[in-house]
Amino acid sequence: MKTFFGKHWHISALTLGSLAALAVMDASPLSMVLLTLVSTGWVFSAWHAARSLPAGGENRPRTAPADMGAVMLEGAQLCGITGEIDKSVREGVGSIHGELDQVNQLLRDAVISLNASFSGLNEKTQNQMRVISGLLSNLSSSLEGDDEAGEEKKHLGVKQFTQETEKILQYFIAHIIETSKESMSMTQRVDDLVKQMDEVVELLGDVKVIADQTNLLALNAAIEAARAGEAGRGFAVVADEVRKLSQNSNQFADQITQVVGQSRQNVDEVKEIVAKMASKDMSVAIQSKAQVDDMMSDILKMNERITHSLEEVTGLTGQISSDVDQAVRSLQFEDIISQLINHTRRRVEGIEQLVSVFNSELDETVRNGRDSGENARRLNEIRDRLIQIRDSLDLEKIKPVAQQSMDAGEVELF
Repeated sequence: MKTFFGKHWHISALTLGSLAALAVMDASPLSMVLLTLVSTGWVFSAWHAARSLPAGGENRPRTAPADMGAVMLEGAQLCGITGEIDKSVREGVGSIHGELDQVNQLLRDAVISLNASFSGLNEKTQNQMRVISGLLSNLSSSLEGDDEAGEEKKHLGVKQFTQETEKILQYFIAHIIETSKESMSMTQRVDDLVKQMDEVVELLGDVKVIADQTNLLALNAAIEAARAGEAGRGFAVVADEVRKLSQNSNQFADQITQVVGQSRQNVDEVKEIVAKMASKDMSVAIQSKAQVDDMMSDILKMNERITHSLEEVTGLTGQISSDVDQAVRSLQFEDIISQLINHTRRRVEGIEQLVSVFNSELDETVRNGRDSGENARRLNEIRDRLIQIRDSLDLEKIKPVAQQSMDAGEVELF
């Protein structure tokens, strides 16, 4: 073997020089492995050719053309083997790179999607909180300015509604009390009117008595006048009494007139009080109705604002639900990446098996030192076995994940 490397030093030097050049050029480990395998194959071919020569050095006869053909055939077979190794390794490593790029893209899409989903979730939650806070503020506030209308506009809240209702109820209570007092005063006036009417009745009784007396005196005067003749002086007395009765009647008439006048005044006062009460009740009723209408209008507007706010909250809730669904879909990237990594691991194991088989079979062939025919058959077996291992990998059919992004509809649930 030492003599062989001494005679074929150029092969060793070329191999070492090529490896050094690739290392300096920062070539990929795959290129260095392939160069080593090819160089090893050529060294093996040269060594096997040297073994086939007779001993004796320069005095040995030249290799027969048949032996040279066998050596060339073995070299061609070895080139085919190394070509299969190169093809398998390149395909396997290319698939590994593609799947790693796929993993990288899936990770990037998942992170971006998660970031956008949770950012949107946070923003919409904040908007929902602002809407709810505004709703509660409208419910608890008593006055809100409307600058766009150019004047202050009242928006009734629950608290203000309670206060206004209490004020109206207090006003109605005070009004009822005042009405009760005025009704009592009117009752007293009516009682006075009744008393005065009683006095009128009594005065009329006195007038009747006076009338009776006048009638009696007149009868007496007539009798006396019939008897007297010249004695009619008594008639003068009767006439005087009649005159007095007449004066009394006039006085009673004046008193009756005065009482009736006072009664008329009392009746007028009662009428005025009743009219005032009626007018006041009507005014209060109108004002109260206007206030109730305004309150109802504000309640309707408040209800509309609440409805609109609740619709916004419902819309935001739906958007939050959509973002959460998107986040859940994005969280499935862990399972997808696990499958891709396991598949990549199986590919690497297959490539390692391929290289291991090549090395073990080549070492066995070198150690046994078979003749050229046996070596050719052995190399064909190695090549067939390598092709079988490469085909068993089935690089395209066992790919577990097909999607290239985390878009909705492309994620398979596991």
